[in-house]
Amino acid sequence: MIEISPEITNYIITFVGIFLGVFLRTILPYLQKLNENPGMIFQWRYVATAFISGFGTTTGLILIFDIPETSLVQLFMMAVAFSYFGEDLLNSIMKAKGTKTIKVATKQERIEAKIKKLQQDLEKEKIIKT
Repeated sequence: MIEISPEITNYIITFVGIFLGVFLRTILPYLQKLNENPGMIFQWRYVATAFISGFGTTTGLILIFDIPETSLVQLFMMAVAFSYFGEDLLNSIMKAKGTKTIKVATKQERIEAKIKKLQQDLEKEKIIKT
């Protein structure tokens, strides 16, 4: 049987706890929106994105989380709470800062924008000629 040192066990429990906290903080609002909007369709893509970004955030948070000498259950609960509320705080700061999402124009919108620009250029040229 493979024997794992207590330090490695604590690290694994902390990593799983932090990941679970970040994942829950990311996925719970989505599930709440699904519940409030019956017409909204569940997308596994969102869960996959939450899962992947959770690993990135977990990797950063585990570096600043001081692993205390305590029971594994307490350690797990502290890691979940630390990461859940840390992610919540980060989301609140980003929302308060007013981050804007970038809208990617569709092909149709780009064509319409070019046509509008050409029409404006023609109008300017007509004004200059007269």
